[in-house]
Amino acid sequence: MEPTPNKASAKITTALIIGLLVGFTAGMFWQERRSGSLLLNNASTKTSQNGDDGNLMPISTSTAHTRKAGEVPAKGLIVKDQPASDRVEIENLDAMEILWVAVREEKDGVLGNILGAQKVLVGDGQKVIVELLRPTVSGGAYRVVLHSDAGDPAFNYREDVALAGVEAKFTAQ
Repeated sequence: MEPTPNKASAKITTALIIGLLVGFTAGMFWQERRSGSLLLNNASTKTSQNGDDGNLMPISTSTAHTRKAGEVPAKGLIVKDQPASDRVEIENLDAMEILWVAVREEKDGVLGNILGAQKVLVGDGQKVIVELLRPTVSGGAYRVVLHSDAGDPAFNYREDVALAGVEAKFTAQ
């Protein structure tokens, strides 16, 4: 007598193959989305939150910018002393690529906790507001530190590496 094929085994094998195909397809879409964020640097029109009402406003750029080795991706960072609050206002930032602006405590000249971060798109003369998780304290020293963008929609200080050469100090009053 010849054994009959096991129907349960065939169903499990089919489910496994379908699961692998779905997982592979989802991985391809995720990778495409992740690498697609890098294409924002090459677009001819960028947007930035530099409107007084907080809406996105177009910023035209004449050519795409590719950072050269040793070149700082931002300049013109201006942060003035400001009242203690749950938000920090950056007066000016010229970003040549997508960056994160992080507000950090300073204790005895050493960087401390990150109180908040805001993504900044490409553009010159941007005014940026960073909402904080914990308010600044009157008399406290703080630094605004720029981080490169790893492409994720959320800030992650381990992946979005701090950039050397551009930071600003301010005191909460």
